Amino acid sequence: MTIKINYDKEFDVLYIYKGDEKSKHSIKMFDNFIVDVNFNYKVIGLEIFNASKVLNVSKHELENVKAAQLSTYVKGIYFGANYAIALPKGKIESQIIVPQLAHKV
Repeated sequence: MTIKINYDKEFDVLYIYKGDEKSKHSIKMFDNFIVDVNFNYKVIGLEIFNASKVLNVSKHELENVKAAQLSTYVKGIYFGANYAIALPKGKIESQIIVPQLAHKV
């Protein structure tokens, strides 16, 4: 599956998504993240608002993201997304996790 990346410099939003998969739900996590899931509740997209501040990188670096990875995190009662972003000068790896009851899956 091809991971696509778009960065909107004007609004400082980074989009990471898997090809052309259809989204069933969008789940807001914390103030700056929206996770899109498909009909099997697998993570297929991630939007990061205020991305330069949240990720602590410059807008220029976000305009030049080289690659990204995105996967589903499920463990016990927790659900979320694992993500990695390859920047010109390094890599960011992180995850966003919430209890499953918080997002109605």
